[in-house]
Amino acid sequence: MLERFENLQNDYDALAETHDECSALKEEHNGCKQRVKTLEDERNSLSVVNRDQASRIQELEAEVARTESALAAT
Repeated sequence: MLERFENLQNDYDALAETHDECSALKEEHNGCKQRVKTLEDERNSLSVVNRDQASRIQELEAEVARTESALAAT
């Protein structure tokens, strides 16, 4: 009977330890999820800036082409 109790106690201790490890991993996972969200938001912001810059480059290229065309015509 005592041996059975000791086995149950050992199993309980192992379960409690595993539970603590899972809790730590869950906290780490939540931190990672927040970091991923932050990086995704940052990427989206940079994507908007990149599109704006690409649009401005196209405008400037068109302006340079018009200027070159006007200079060539004179």
